Amino acid sequence: MRLAMRLGPLVIAVLVGLPSTLAGEPSGGSVRAVRLDMGALYVALEYDSRTVPGAHAVLQKFFDAHIPVLPLPKGDIHDRFDPELNVIYWNSTAALQTATDTGAPTGKYVSPALLLLDAINHAVAHSLSPTGYANLSARQVALFGDLEKERAISGLDAGTATGVADVDPILDFSGANGLGNAVAAAMGEPIRTNSIVIFQNGDAVEGVTYVSVADPTWHKN
Repeated sequence: MRLAMRLGPLVIAVLVGLPSTLAGEPSGGSVRAVRLDMGALYVALEYDSRTVPGAHAVLQKFFDAHIPVLPLPKGDIHDRFDPELNVIYWNSTAALQTATDTGAPTGKYVSPALLLLDAINHAVAHSLSPTGYANLSARQVALFGDLEKERAISGLDAGTATGVADVDPILDFSGANGLGNAVAAAMGEPIRTNSIVIFQNGDAVEGVTYVSVADPTWHKN
């Protein structure tokens, strides 16, 4: 992938300056430090970037903003952007099962690559307007939890964010609104109407690939 391979060393350079203890999320009072799988990161970014034009713009802004990606250890599947530390946490092998709006499992899974893109979208929004990002995150809505999650996954309709201050730089950024579902549609992943995910036996499906939901190794543990 030209984008990832050209800019990949930048990600490494950003990671080098971070304490190793930041590489894992606290669990039971301790922190497990793990190494970021750069190969998996490149594959995920290539997967995300080969879909819709908006993905290219968001990924380029992500690199330009020097936002590091920190790996989560096996069993920790809470991919997210942390605005306080300005870092992304990502489990490179964990897919999450989607749910209907009533919470029933769908049997369909969001890939680790797309979950990473969701977190990158949030990080880019924060870089464009920290106050706007905070205001969208604070505005609670049904199904998605807050407007920021809805914006990144399915997109905000005109007027939905009326009255939310400092969001114009985020909403005006080309391709970012509803990027999650745009990429999902292009790659054959499930279209999400909510941010509900189903855990199997308290955990996610780990050990998946990034090719497509038709890949026979998709659900391999």
